[in-house]
Amino acid sequence: MIALVKEPLITESELTGLKHKLDNEKQMVLEIYKIAFENFLRRKFTSEFLINEIRKQMNNGFDNLPIKLVNCDIIDYRSSYNFRYMIGETFSNSFCWLFFNRIVIKRKFWKYRKVVKKIAEPFREDEIIQLSMEEIAEEVIYKSEFFQKIIKDLEKASIRVGGGIHSRPGEKVFILLLKWGEGNETNEE
Repeated sequence: MIALVKEPLITESELTGLKHKLDNEKQMVLEIYKIAFENFLRRKFTSEFLINEIRKQMNNGFDNLPIKLVNCDIIDYRSSYNFRYMIGETFSNSFCWLFFNRIVIKRKFWKYRKVVKKIAEPFREDEIIQLSMEEIAEEVIYKSEFFQKIIKDLEKASIRVGGGIHSRPGEKVFILLLKWGEGNETNEE
């Protein structure tokens, strides 16, 4: 009778190496999200943008402005902003991104090219570590100095700022709620 000696399916050193690789990958993904969020705040979240959005809400009879941040499909809705879309806009050539939905990495972000493609290109989500909305809020949104400055500036202008993570079926959304009136009427789209 022959005794079969099987090797372990995975060794302790392989497991340790995998954990180290995933930790490094997660740090790079967090760095990419931080860069994209800062770019979004500096380019999109301007006083002109806020004035236009607040004016629209006032014209509709509301005294608040919900700004939604999501981390799901590539689509960028009118009332919400998608982290994957922010990453595509920040790291990619805009023409290729908008018209062909392809990531052509800008030269200054070349070291991030492989990870960015896995995050932002469709059907590649399984190839890279996925961040939960809680991780994004804790590590990216709340730790952004520029975001904190925006909050302080809004509060100086007598705009109350609240925010947090809200669950929807199948996804979680970070909602930044700006309120300037006394009423409690909200506009949830």
